This record gives sequence, structure tokens and C-alpha cells, in this order.
Amino acid sequence: MNTQKVINSGFGEDVIGKMADHAFEQYILKGVDPSRLCFVFGGRRPSLFLKKALAKRAGGNILSPSFFTIEDFMRYVVEKQGIFARIPELEAAYLIYKLSKKAAPKLISKREGFAEFLPWAYEVLSFIDQADMENIPESALENVEANAEIGYDVPKNVNELLKNINEIRKAFHEELKSKKLCTRGLLYLLASEFAVRTDLAEFDAVIFGNLFYLHKTEEAVVKAVVGKGRAVLFFQGDSKDWASLRKLEKAFSCKISSEHLLPFAGEPPGQAEGLEEGQDEGGKAEFSAESHPHRFPLPSRERKGSDISIICGYDAHSQAAAAREALQKFENSEKTVLILPDSDRLMPVLSELSGFEGGFNVSLGYPLKRSSLYSLIGAVLRAQTTKKGREYHVKDYLSAFLHPLAKNLKVPFDPNATRILAHAVERALTCDKDSKIAGRVYIDPEEILKEEKIFVSAAGNLAFKEGPDGLKRIFTGLNRLLFGSWENAGTIREFADAMGSFIENFERKSFAGYYPLNPEAAERTADTCEELKNSSFAREKLPKEAMTKIILKRLENEVISFSGSPLSGLQVLGALESRSLSFDNVVIMDVNESAMPKIKLIEPLVPRDVMLTLGMDRVEKEEEIQRYEFMRLVKGAKNAVLIYSENEKQEKSRFIEEIVWQAQKKGVPHPKTTKVGFVSRPKAGKRGWKKTPETMEHLARMKYTATNLDAYLACPANFYFSHVLRLKERQTAAEKYERARIGNFIHEFLFKAFRKFEGKRPDFGREFEKGFFESLDAAFEAEFAPKTGAGAFLVREVLFHRMKNFIDKERTRDYTRILCLEKQYSETFRFGGGDFCFESRVDRIDEAPDGSALIIDYKTGSTEGLTGSAKGPGSAEPSIDSIRKHVGSFQLPVYMMMAGKPYKKVNAALYDLRETELKHYVKPENSDMADEKMDFCRKALGFVLAEINDPERPFEAEDSEPQRCGHCPYFSACR
Repeated sequence: MNTQKVINSGFGEDVIGKMADHAFEQYILKGVDPSRLCFVFGGRRPSLFLKKALAKRAGGNILSPSFFTIEDFMRYVVEKQGIFARIPELEAAYLIYKLSKKAAPKLISKREGFAEFLPWAYEVLSFIDQADMENIPESALENVEANAEIGYDVPKNVNELLKNINEIRKAFHEELKSKKLCTRGLLYLLASEFAVRTDLAEFDAVIFGNLFYLHKTEEAVVKAVVGKGRAVLFFQGDSKDWASLRKLEKAFSCKISSEHLLPFAGEPPGQAEGLEEGQDEGGKAEFSAESHPHRFPLPSRERKGSDISIICGYDAHSQAAAAREALQKFENSEKTVLILPDSDRLMPVLSELSGFEGGFNVSLGYPLKRSSLYSLIGAVLRAQTTKKGREYHVKDYLSAFLHPLAKNLKVPFDPNATRILAHAVERALTCDKDSKIAGRVYIDPEEILKEEKIFVSAAGNLAFKEGPDGLKRIFTGLNRLLFGSWENAGTIREFADAMGSFIENFERKSFAGYYPLNPEAAERTADTCEELKNSSFAREKLPKEAMTKIILKRLENEVISFSGSPLSGLQVLGALESRSLSFDNVVIMDVNESAMPKIKLIEPLVPRDVMLTLGMDRVEKEEEIQRYEFMRLVKGAKNAVLIYSENEKQEKSRFIEEIVWQAQKKGVPHPKTTKVGFVSRPKAGKRGWKKTPETMEHLARMKYTATNLDAYLACPANFYFSHVLRLKERQTAAEKYERARIGNFIHEFLFKAFRKFEGKRPDFGREFEKGFFESLDAAFEAEFAPKTGAGAFLVREVLFHRMKNFIDKERTRDYTRILCLEKQYSETFRFGGGDFCFESRVDRIDEAPDGSALIIDYKTGSTEGLTGSAKGPGSAEPSIDSIRKHVGSFQLPVYMMMAGKPYKKVNAALYDLRETELKHYVKPENSDMADEKMDFCRKALGFVLAEINDPERPFEAEDSEPQRCGHCPYFSACR
């Protein structure tokens, strides 16, 4: 090849600037019309920077050259021979499915539906695309088929595919060509065939920018352009370091080496290490810097070394914070880039950059599947697939009904009404023990509509002027929007119509437009609906589960684009969007093995040895491409900051290890790693809430229980929110509700089982045990199993096991009779000159052989720390800390004070039904300390009541145990 047409650069050079210089000095300044120049890059972004560079050198307006991505150029070549439209990927997958049914029916067995075969269809499509782009001949695939007849060491169905892959590929090509359609692979294959006979006379030069790895088809097209004498090839790097550059050296018969860099104009003669064709014998270049005043020559050598910093974080947010701090140190944001290999990191980054001076531009696409709209659509479609008749699975129904975008819809009134109604429905279905529909596994929305209490209570909480009837209209409208339009859809077209209607209503009736990504997500989804409606399989009858899989699979591949100014401010780019670009300051996040390189290590369908046989080693090629772009950016920068996470799942990238190793080999200081650290500086003092006259009046009327006293003991702020303001925790987790319901069930059952023995000791003979478990079984089936669903058998096993242990314990326990069960107490006590009303409900009181009474409280949950210290308090004076240590909980002491009066000697115990163990408040071996411990409990009660009713003492948040604060329902109110 004419080496004058090959221009190489080091990693420290600005390739874009060099291309602009070449275009001006070799063509434009020599009178060539700029519109007859064509530039081809790997992506779109470099052309924007090149336009800016050309405009700067022109000092005014010029006719624009043509700019292509490599894929656009392949399409340009093909379209000069005839128009081939790009087939949608899902449509191509369906065509693969149809062809496979004919060519390889065994392949379809056990996955006869399109939705079931879809993952395979995508894999087959990907394999054919790769084979097309690498121009793999039919003869090579025939060898694969022959070997598959013998059998690769893979599953039978994969062998079945390999035996028919050539036939499927040929039929696929024929079908596409007959309809003037193409995939990306077929487009490249056609371009490689057409390129030699394609006339490119409209261009005086086709300049290819920063070539690295080329598919065989791309290589063929570039060769064809070279053969027409119009190609100029720009490379960056040295072939001795990169296999892909060595491959291109052979392909284009040229040298790509740092020893053969084209000297820049303005460089003194003889300074370059190699003279290229186009220079005279004296080494003088045939064009010079003086030939155009706007030329800006750059150094022709790679920088001796970038200033590299390595930062270790522990998650996405710590990385984003470290990136922000690093970026703030760079003065010129125009020459700075932030690289995000993983687009999922975008939201934490945007949060950190929200106040970034100089602005920033985001070019990488954000996955649609990460949007709130996608999650809502997924929830709605899942509710349809798990539906039985007219009944929806409650979990999936609530997942859609309570989605933030759904519960804030205006249908037709104020969104506040929709939100309050949604949570009222949730309570009725999950945690309202008085609700007739609580605990249901499946529910018909009409049953909810008949539950009058939901709408009455919601209207009362909202002071809704439209009343319960208005809320019923909201409920009906919301159900129609979320669920109604999908119910009768039996085809993809009908499903897509329903989704289109849903999106339209969603945009009109929601607040989603205030969030920038949602309108774009809605537009992308609407476009997908149109594509689905026009698909060849749109009218086929399909199960809803199949349609859901197809639609969600299609949507999850979509990305949302950001609008911005790609040539100004800080650039936020994906890992490969920086191709051909150079920056002074480079910050790269997620330099972890999982992200850089990001490689699909396992070919799920076609075995790797088959890919290697065909010359399609994607793993090795992908690793080299990503490594090249990484090293090109880092080594070409003045300052580079590499940020990674280190935890049990993530480790630093091999690229960092390589940079450190290269420095060590050269004997120069290697970059040190700094770990992200955050200094917490809490404000002095605690937040508190003063006691108003209304608060004091409420406290004077309050009826004290062990529960509210324990709440104050744990945290006065918690007591204030829960028992003064009476703010209730919204129970949304099904597990919490299940635990509470199991506890209530056991308490009620034990009361009924022992009620007939009140006043005597139960006879725990065989007849009692038989009747006990028969009653337990009947009660469980009647009251518990219908609301537990498929998991009932496991709950039953655990329950019966624990009750068996309980009966065995009761049979051996030493007591004479049951004195009372489920007894309510109410009494006024005097502390510190004030009267305080107390209430309590005791599960059971037993009489011991010595005549003493034992107050029992059944516990199905944790009993840790509720009985205080085993030893007496000694000389300790009441304080919050000493009360927590020696009293633990006020529950058993209050029971003893109220229920123990009639008895000469009394103790109390928690009956731990999980461990089948009695945990005494005063341990029998420490009975001599009973009076001392109870005296301290009375003093402690007085101390706590005095604090609660002290008008000068605010309710302060107790934050000595941060882990407890993290689980407090009032956490946000304290901050």
C-alpha cells in the first residue's frame, strides 16, 4: 500500500486534531471541495469533535464533509446497489423460530412456543450475525455440521442446532433478501460483496479514523476503498503491543509502529524516526505549518507518563463521590471525561454531579429496564400472568397497585386521594385483622369494592369531600387503567394496543413528566408498541405469560438517550464511546473485573471450541478491544484517576494490575491506591420535641401499659411519635403480618384449649392430646390455612411441632392448677405525688405447690433482654441505663404489681414457645433477691413516669444504638 495514505499516532496525540490538519493541508488548502471528503469512525461522537476542529481551522464556514460510522458506511455501500431495510431484532428472532421449526424440529421440542424458544432464537441470531460479519463460508459451517453428526460434548439439543445451522443460515438469508431486509450481519456481508463494484467517485478521499479491530467484512470494504486509491487510514498505537494492529498490518501491507510515525508539519527535518513517502530527499515535508495560520501542531510522541491515581471504594455511591472529588480538582472541564463502563452507575453519578460547575454532558444510554415506568409495566404484566379467572394474586396485585407511579395517578381526583386509598386497600389485604379480605392469597377487585370500611376510613383520613363513593370511583378507574385493558388481550397486537393506551393515560394522569427520564421512557415504550403491532406474529393467539415474556424481553434491550451539548463541559461517556477521542483529564469508574473488561465468558448455546474452529474468538477480541481503549485513554491523558470497588463480590481489574506491573518493570514509582473514606461529623446534642400544654393534657389522660413504658425506655422520641402523636407504622411486609397473625392465633387457641381447666390442673393424657391436636388442626384449617396459601403446610409443620413440645413441657411442669386465663386488669398507682392509670392483660396465672402464683406471658417472638439482669440491682439508683440493665422490660414487673396482689408470693415468667422454656423474672435460685428487684422496679417506674410528665424535659431521640435507629419507623422524622 502507498504508505503516504497510512498515518500513525502515539497514544499521547490528538488523532482528531491530526485528521483535521491532514484534511486541510492535503485537500482543502489545495482547492478540494470539503464536501468531497468522507470521514469514517467506529462511533458517532468523534465526528462531532472533528467538525469542531475543522471549523476552528477554517476560521469560518465551509461546506461540510460527509461523516459516517463504520455501520453507516456499510449501509451506504449496500444502498448504492439497492435498498435493504433493517429488520427489527424481535422480528428476526421470530423468523429464526419459524425456520428452525422446519429445518430442525427436534430443536423446537420442549420449547414449541415462540416465547419459550425466544432465548434460543436470540442466540442463533447472534451466532449467524457473527458468522456473517466474519464472512464465514458455508464450507466451514458444513464442517461444523459434520462434526456435530459425530457429536460435540454438549447437550443433544445443541448438537441438533449445529447439525442444522448451515441450512438455517441459508434459509434465513434467502428470506431476508427476498423481502429486501437485513440484519447487521447480513448488511456487513452484502457490503463486503458490493464494495469492489461500488463507485465512490463522489469522494476524493475516504478517511478512516483510528482503525483497530475490524471484522472480515469491514476489512474487505476498507480494502476495496484502498483499491480505488481513495483511502487514508489513521492508526494509533504500536503493532508490537496489539494483535489487532498486527492483523491490520498484514491486511493492508503497511507498518503500524511508533518507529514509523508521520512527522508533523513544523517538526524540524530529520527529527522523525522514519520518513514517509511524500517527502523529498532532504526530509522536507511537502506541506508546512506556514501554509495555513489555523494549524495547531501537537507532539508526535506518546507522553512519557501520565499522572495516574488509583482510588478504592466499596460500592457505587462511594465511587461516585470519589469521582466528584477528583473532577473538582481539574480546572478545564472541556478537556475532561468521566468514563462509566456500567450505565447502571449513572444515577449515583448524576446525583453527585448535580452542582458541578461548568456543566456536563451525558452521552451513554440509560437502560429502559432501570426506569420506574418499566418496573410498573412489569408489575402490571406479572399480575396478568398470575391471575386465576377474575382473581389476582394479592402480592402481584399490590405490587402494581402500590407502585409510586400508579398510586399517584389522578383518576379522576387529587393524587393524594389515590395514594391514601391505595394504602387503605393494602392495609385491608395484609394487616387489618378486622378485615374480611385480610390474608387472602387471591382476590377479585370486586370483593375489595364491597369492603365498605376501606373507603369510609380512607375518606375520613383524607377529609375527602367526594366521600366514600368518590373513592370507589377512583378505585374503579385505577383498576380499569392498571388491569382492565389487558384482561381480554389474546394476541401481541391486542397486548400492544393495551400497552399503548396504558402509556397514553399514564402520561396524561401522572406526575411522571416531572422526572426527565419518564417521558423518554414512555416514548421508547410507545415506539415498541408500534413495532409489536406491525410484527408478523402480531395476530397469533398466545398465552398471556408468553406475551409478557416477549414484551419484557423486547423492552429490556431499549436504552434512554440524554439530550445535551456533546462539545461543551465535562463529558460523561460509556467505555467505548470515547473511541478516537483524547482528553487531558480522565476519570474512569468501575475499573473492576466484572466491568473492565466486561466479557461474556460462557457461550450459552454454541460451544467455544466451535467458535474457535470458525475463527470467532469473541472473548479474546473483546478483551483486547476494551484493553486498547482503556490504555489509549489513560496513557494519552495528563491526569488519570482509576476508581474501583473492593468487597466480597468485586475486585480490581486486570487493567490496573497491568499499569502497576508496567511501572514496576520500568523501575519507576507505581501509582498508589487510596481508599475512600468519609468523616461523619454529627451535630452536637440530640433533637428533641418540647411538651406543649396539649401534650401535657394528653399525658394526664394517658393509660399506661408495659408497651408504652418500654417504648419510652427504648427511645423517648419513639414514645412521642407512637403514643402521644399516635402515628402508626404502616405494615407493608407480609412477613411482619404473618408473625403477628401466628402469635394472635396461638394465644387465642391456647385460651380456648385451657379454658375448661380454669381452677384445676389439666389432665395431659392421651385423650387430651388427641383432642388438643384435632382442635388445633380444625382451627388452623378454618382460620389460618385459607389466608396462607401454598406455604400453609410449612407453617402447619412448625406450629404442630412447637405445640407438641409445649404439651410435653406442660405434662412435666410442677404446678397444681390454673388460676385464671386472659384476665384484664386496670388500676391506679401513685408515684411522686401523681396518680397514674395502668392497664394490662395477663395470658395466664398458675398456682405452684407451695401456694405461690406464677404469672405467665406467652411469647412467640424473641425474649432476649426482657427479664433484665439475673442478679439484683444492689445499690444502683434509677437511671435510664440502669433501668435497661436491671429491669429490661416493664411488662412482667407491671403484671406482678397488678395481678399479684391477692397472692402472698408471686413471680412472673415469659413462656418462650419457640424454645419451650419458662424464663422467670426472678430466677428461682435468686428468690432471695425478689424484694430487692421489685423495689428497684417500683423506683424505676416512678423515675420514668416523672420524666414523661416533666413539662421542662423534651422528648429526645435516643441514638446510642445506631443499629436500632436503622429499623425504627420514625427514623426520618428524627433527622
